[in-house]
Amino acid sequence: MAFWASAQGPVDSRGPRLSQKPRDLPASYRPISLLSGLGKLFEKILKTRLSDHLLGKGLIIDEQFGFRPAHSCPQQVLRLVEYVSEALKLNVAP
Repeated sequence: MAFWASAQGPVDSRGPRLSQKPRDLPASYRPISLLSGLGKLFEKILKTRLSDHLLGKGLIIDEQFGFRPAHSCPQQVLRLVEYVSEALKLNVAP
């Protein structure tokens, strides 16, 4: 016999909390909140519009790699390696 099969957990003296409401009535159920889904949708629309505007006006510099399409971490590492190797070729400290 396994230890967890015979273990005793905390006991609620009031017993199980089963709802006595009829299951066929819609009022017996809590409503589902759609705010998190709407919030995610609003956030995505806002991010897309703001990014398009800032990129279109040239307000984001090329060195900005966070949260931009086609600008990933490996590309930034490659850019740094190229920068350091060019400096080493010219014997100039970065």
